[in-house]
Amino acid sequence: MFPILCWVATTMMRVERRKGLGVGAATLTLLTFVVSCGGGGHDITAPTPVATQIVVSPSATTIIAGQQATFTAVAKDASGNAVNESLTWTSSDPTVASVASGTVQGLKAGTTTIRATDGTINGDATLTVLVPVSDVVVTPSPTIVLINQTAQLTAALHDAAGATITGRTVTWSSSNDAIASVSATGLVTGKTAGTVTISAVAEGKTGSSTVTVRSPVASVTVSPTTLALGSGKSSTLTATVKDASGTILTDRTVTWSSSDPSKATVGSATGVVTAVSAGTTTVTATSEGQTGQSTITVTDLTPPSVASLSASPASINVSSGAQVVTFSANVLDAGGSGVSRVDFALNAPQGTANNPVYACSAMSLSSGTSSNGVWTCPMTIPAGSAPGTWTVSVVAIDAVLNRRSLSSANLASSGLQSTIAVANSNPDNTPPAPVGGLNGIPPQVDVTTQPATMTVSVRLTDAGAGVAHFDLALVAPDGKTSVGCSAAAPITGTTADGTWQCAVTIPQGAQAGNWSILIRAIDAVFNTYQSAASSTLTVVDNAPDTTPPTFVGLTVSPTTVDVSTGAQTVTATAHLTDTGTGVSSFVFRVAAPDSTIARCLADHPTAGTPSDGTWTCQITIPPGGAAGDWAITVQASDAALNTATLGTAALSAANFPTKITVISP
Repeated sequence: MFPILCWVATTMMRVERRKGLGVGAATLTLLTFVVSCGGGGHDITAPTPVATQIVVSPSATTIIAGQQATFTAVAKDASGNAVNESLTWTSSDPTVASVASGTVQGLKAGTTTIRATDGTINGDATLTVLVPVSDVVVTPSPTIVLINQTAQLTAALHDAAGATITGRTVTWSSSNDAIASVSATGLVTGKTAGTVTISAVAEGKTGSSTVTVRSPVASVTVSPTTLALGSGKSSTLTATVKDASGTILTDRTVTWSSSDPSKATVGSATGVVTAVSAGTTTVTATSEGQTGQSTITVTDLTPPSVASLSASPASINVSSGAQVVTFSANVLDAGGSGVSRVDFALNAPQGTANNPVYACSAMSLSSGTSSNGVWTCPMTIPAGSAPGTWTVSVVAIDAVLNRRSLSSANLASSGLQSTIAVANSNPDNTPPAPVGGLNGIPPQVDVTTQPATMTVSVRLTDAGAGVAHFDLALVAPDGKTSVGCSAAAPITGTTADGTWQCAVTIPQGAQAGNWSILIRAIDAVFNTYQSAASSTLTVVDNAPDTTPPTFVGLTVSPTTVDVSTGAQTVTATAHLTDTGTGVSSFVFRVAAPDSTIARCLADHPTAGTPSDGTWTCQITIPPGGAAGDWAITVQASDAALNTATLGTAALSAANFPTKITVISP
């Protein structure tokens, strides 16, 4: 018989509870019994498990080039049971990462598939290799944060090529949390005054920023608080910045602004104020939200400018009669005061007898505004005027006496009309002539007890342009004192043949003796007749006043003026006495280094009497007046025409002011 072959497998399971373990804790023991029976020379063997899949873990991961990571792989059969197999590892891109026994080495940035293989069965995982951080740059650096305020820092990560890297972990820290702390996002909070280093670390690379914690600004003070400037002038304001304890802070940024840049501008970082036009503006200094201010008052120092000029017609013929030329000028005033008048003058050709000058003034606008307007006036050029090229000149004056004077050469260089052409086939070169003698002057007058007034007339003829003006002068025996009168039109007849009249007075107390009689007649083209001092008038005065007034005192205020901010007024006050006929006038006069003259006259006392009184008058030094010392001269006259004049030497000897010092830009 053949032996019976059998194979029995029995598995038993026993569960033991172990002392000290909690509920549910047990030990599982598997017991397997195998009985085999054989015979006939044949063995029967159990089936071998076969792998149907490989599971790689993790399925995906990321590392930095130069770093390592470990993958594990488990081979499983169809039932999901682990099968002990020998696996082979590979990388789909060995340039990105290499692998050995599941350990990968990142080589360069990129993505590769890590594979575990058993025969024809594969398991895959994805490996991403990132470029390493080469440097960390923290911005801003350095930076400033105020106590109890914050500042945001940013960390920029770069690779070795300088390309920006994102998505990496950055760790922030402060070198001193008591001065400033930093959050995980780089937000710095100032705590107390001092300096710290805020660091950002990524992949072992560090970047940092120096952070200064400062006390906040509590106040800003601008000096000066008020400032007067002439247009076109500049000055520098200063700002004092303090904290709450009053400590001056010198390291703060101050920003400047003007409330009205049309009046004055200010450098935003410098505080330099430049005046533009007349008016007021507020300049503000700002630091960390705190402000200080200064009020700027701008005075107009800018003279007007002439933008255009025309004389129409530009060519005239006065052979048969007078002609009218209309002058028109577009005048600008950037200083803000506005133009107040424009004067036009026409000057005869060089060499013309008596150098005639014709003039007209525009006192009001024809159109536009005082800052940009047209000023027009007509000028009559008389028949008989000299033929040739007449030159034009213009003077424009603004409301605060800034003056622009333009000669013919100035106009020509600016491309403006500077001449007109005058034709005349019958020029008038003959002066007026008196016909007969003077009427109204007696041989003798007595001024012992009262003044003598005479109404004087004369017949004047002029066959050319016609008489334009008549003057009469009576000159005292000393040759220095005189009285006179004038007439600008005939009382009867015409300018070609008419009677001219005026009244002249010799005052009580005047010099006794023979007074010379002079007359002068001027025609429309400035031909002039002047008589010789051959005729005389006898003046009788049994109580003549020959003593001039006396200067008892003289004050001038101020004696120093600064016209860089505008016109300045000077007041002169004289204490005058006169024991005779009494003071009749006081003149105050100053002469600038450039020969400019300013004068004023008082014809009555402000206090007291003509015999003993106070006389006051004022002069104005205009903007742009010549810098330096202006010499003072004073003069006082009495009713009998006696005059006292004090110049520099006499004023100094009397301990009176001798000059006004003018400060001018």
